[in-house]
Order: sequence, then C-alpha cells, then structure tokens
Amino acid sequence: MKQIYILFSLFLLLSVTSCGSDDEPKNDNNNHEAVDLGLSVKWASCNLGAKKPEDVGNYYAFGETSPKSDYSWSTYTICKKEDCRTSSDPIYLDIAGTKFDAAHINWGGTWRMPTKDQFDELMEKCTWAKTTKNGVIGYEVKGRNGNTIFLPSANAYVGNELYDEYGEIEGCYWSSTVCTSSHYLGTAWFAELGREYADWDVWDRCYGLTIRPVCN
Repeated sequence: MKQIYILFSLFLLLSVTSCGSDDEPKNDNNNHEAVDLGLSVKWASCNLGAKKPEDVGNYYAFGETSPKSDYSWSTYTICKKEDCRTSSDPIYLDIAGTKFDAAHINWGGTWRMPTKDQFDELMEKCTWAKTTKNGVIGYEVKGRNGNTIFLPSANAYVGNELYDEYGEIEGCYWSSTVCTSSHYLGTAWFAELGREYADWDVWDRCYGLTIRPVCN
C-alpha cells in the first residue's frame, strides 16, 4: 500500500509542469504553471509579471525585458524608429528565446514569447469565449483536450497612457515576430483581442503590451 501511495504521489508531481529547472534564475512568481492545450507548445496560466490568471501583469516594449513608465520612441532602447530593420537594428525576424525576449529572460528555462504561428495555432485550434473571471473581462481559451487558459483584457500603453481610442480593443498581446513589411517599419505583430473577435495587427515596437509566455 505504501508503494502504491509513493507511486501515486510521484505521478502527481510529474503531472505539474513548471518548464524550468530549480537551478535556473526566476524572477517574480516561482511557480509558473504550464497548461497543455493539445498544441505544439504549452501556454502559461498567467501573463508575464502576473500573480494569477486574471491579473494583467507587466507591460513591455517589444524587445525590452523590463517594464517602465513611458512607452514611446524617445525611451525605446533597441533602435530609433528610422533605424528599425536596418543594420543599426539588432532584432531580426523573431526574438523568441533570445536576449530580447522578456519571457525567456525573466522566467528562464524554455519559457519564451509566442511566435505569430504559435498564436495562430491558439486562435485556430482552440475555442474562444468572451467571459469574466473574478470581475475581469477577457477570453477563456479552451483546447480540444478540455484544458483552458484565461486571457484578461489588457490594452496597450502608448507613451504613459493606456490606449483606448475607440473603446474596442480589449486585449493586446505581443508575439515574438517582427513585421518585415516596408510599409510598417518599426512594428511587430500582436494578438488583438476585441469585443467579439481575436485577430492580428501590427503596432509600433516602442509601445507597451502584455505577454503570455509559452514553453516546450
């Protein structure tokens, strides 16, 4: 009986995924829960810098790894707007798992920002439902295996103010993927969670958006 109890306890321990070994540096919350939605990667149960799923967490400019109070081109540390996508720009195509990845730098292990393709997979292979969690508006995202994550409404910071020009954009989450179009230099792809939809758009890399990490 004792052996059965030990084996059952070991099973429960292995079923909780932290996506990072104990000797790797972790900031903030040391218990980063990874949720298996039946996709190519696992998704964190909460935003980067958040303590629980309904918390917005921290805001980050694309490629910067610490939050700040002003999200504008004058404070952007990676490049000047006119120099983005030139030899003066150290970011190329995708920053997942690099020194410019806020999720990877802050949580360690295999945690990283989701690529645009991984966010596409989340949108296309999961069921999205507008809901509230402890009074916070957001989306419940359910995988085909029945597991769920909650993405809280989190508008972006433009300068030092939350952007809400039309009162429609309720969620802004960075992907790790740079926009390479010559018409939109200095931008990156983000998941735009509106009142009734989840879609894609590009925005200036200097703006402050939230991040939902993924891991292997």
